Amino acid sequence: RDETRRERERERDRPERAEPTMQAMGVETKPPNVQVMDHSNPLARPNGVHIEQVRRIAEACLGCEMANEYMIYELSPTPGHKSGPELVHVKEVGSSFCNRQCCGPCRHLTAEMYTVHDNRPIGTYRKGQGLAWCVGCCTATATLVTNVGKGGEQHYDVGNPHGCQCPGCTPLGFTIGDFDFRGDCSCCGHTPCGQYVFNVTNKNTGAEDGSVVKLRQGCADIFYKINKYSLTFPADATEEQKVQLIAAAIHSDFNYFEQKKNNN
Repeated sequence: RDETRRERERERDRPERAEPTMQAMGVETKPPNVQVMDHSNPLARPNGVHIEQVRRIAEACLGCEMANEYMIYELSPTPGHKSGPELVHVKEVGSSFCNRQCCGPCRHLTAEMYTVHDNRPIGTYRKGQGLAWCVGCCTATATLVTNVGKGGEQHYDVGNPHGCQCPGCTPLGFTIGDFDFRGDCSCCGHTPCGQYVFNVTNKNTGAEDGSVVKLRQGCADIFYKINKYSLTFPADATEEQKVQLIAAAIHSDFNYFEQKKNNN
């Protein structure tokens, strides 16, 4: 009996041996139902993106036309809101200060798109002098060059199959890559309190899926003269096609919704 008691006391005093954890064994773990961002391909996961034009105090207070920049985030389930960190940045280059002041929205420009995590170029949008919806000598040509996926560089002309258009007075539309973008005639859509919707149609399949929406402006947006966009990608969109839709929002901002500053 004494021997049994001493054995129990030894068992009680012996330190417990911890079972090896997955982390201790060198196995990477993550909480259940949590998606991890693939930084090498930030557009792979999002079903849509939220685009915000960068605020410029020189534009708001001095009336100077500065080079546009846009921050692109994953679209939040709450309409009109963003989620998480910035994924892609778009920066206007190639336009001189004098050209921006004299020509405003009609200026020629280049906008470079790159991932924020590793500064990887994914696309370049170019617009000539003028506006894409005009006709004759005022018509601006526009192109998109993408550099994503295994296909290397892809070149697209931005088309205007609907002829002469007038924002606020006629339906608006254009084509980029695989998609046709079409919006209704809407005067309210070109006012600060209104939103404007481009419906997206796949030119290859004829399926209408996705949208590009210019959102209503808040007080700060009106003061800084900036726009915000909400993009819903087609359900089966590739990264290449998602870049095309982002370029569509940039194209529509420069050609249809760019607000004149106090310089012209």
